[in-house]
Amino acid sequence: MTHREDGRQLPITSASMDPDNNEYATPPEIWRPLSRAVGGFDLDAASGAESTPIAPDRLTKDDDGLTQPWHGNVWLNPPWSTNGNGSAKDDWLRKVHNEINRAAVDRVVVILPVDTSTHWFHDYVLDANAVCFVGPGRISFEGGGRNPSFSLVIAVYGPVNDELSDALNTLGATMRGRSIYDPAPQQTLVTDGGQAAVSHGPCVKHRCCSCHRIFDSVNGTDCPHCSARSICSSENREKCQ
Repeated sequence: MTHREDGRQLPITSASMDPDNNEYATPPEIWRPLSRAVGGFDLDAASGAESTPIAPDRLTKDDDGLTQPWHGNVWLNPPWSTNGNGSAKDDWLRKVHNEINRAAVDRVVVILPVDTSTHWFHDYVLDANAVCFVGPGRISFEGGGRNPSFSLVIAVYGPVNDELSDALNTLGATMRGRSIYDPAPQQTLVTDGGQAAVSHGPCVKHRCCSCHRIFDSVNGTDCPHCSARSICSSENREKCQ
């Protein structure tokens, strides 16, 4: 931990985070309301520094949560420190995307620093079913007043019920899924006396209700990533976007 000359601890910054010391314990005021909203977390996939266990099942650094199967409602506060290439966050978020597609996993709730300049943030965090930008203000982590100098984001992968939405809203500003609008017209060739017809319409990205993957759609709603049974119906489309 970095200290001032007068002995007071300095805020945690990306430059001061030590790759060999990733024990930043999530404060209870963050995880407890989220835990209540999902009926309790079943697994803490990167545990180790919390004074109070977040879940009955815990994977520590020695267990290596990246190589273990997850289950139920999962809480994840992954290692933040890297050697400067962001690879640790990328590895953990790739693991999240793999695990959320397994039947044994209900949802995964992840807390991370906000860094919109990185690929992992755009590739994984913004692909979550709900994203909460924590604030205003900053949260002190357990362990000697470890106060980050950056903002935090909570990403939820999987179902987001009303209770979980309310809990997220008490912690910050929440975005439900991601819908991207493309104003460019979509052209479609049809056989009509040898003439081509042009169909104008927005290209919208939808989230599949079953596999949670994003796909492009103009008028159709069939998910190309899984079976036709996972069609995002019109009544579910708004909450799945």
